[in-house]
Amino acid sequence: MLGKKWGTGNDLLKKYPGLIFTTSTGMSYLPGNAEDECERIKNIVNKQEALEAEKEGREAEMLDVTPHSFRHTFVTRCVQSGMKPATVGKISGHSTQKMTEYYTHLEQGYVKDEYKRYDEKYGKES
Repeated sequence: MLGKKWGTGNDLLKKYPGLIFTTSTGMSYLPGNAEDECERIKNIVNKQEALEAEKEGREAEMLDVTPHSFRHTFVTRCVQSGMKPATVGKISGHSTQKMTEYYTHLEQGYVKDEYKRYDEKYGKES
């Protein structure tokens, strides 16, 4: 819609022309923008969940998501992909491995799969 005017007021685009997250006018996506977007999405999802829960006669399971939630998800997915915790910590800027562990929330399916691999390899020896 803005054509050549897109991003003209964003000085960061000169230094970082491949910015992924920008507003519709091409300005830098600031932390406040991310918080607002999470809040907007959370309100839409929670409104729908409340309606469905009421129809089904159950307690609504409300979504609580913040931009910081994505940091936890990223760290968890890195670990679950097999990346070494020290590497994940370096990428994430964690000063200690304990902080990387704090951000890691292993999914139950992942834990089961990992145990299954162990059991297949060593189960007969136990």
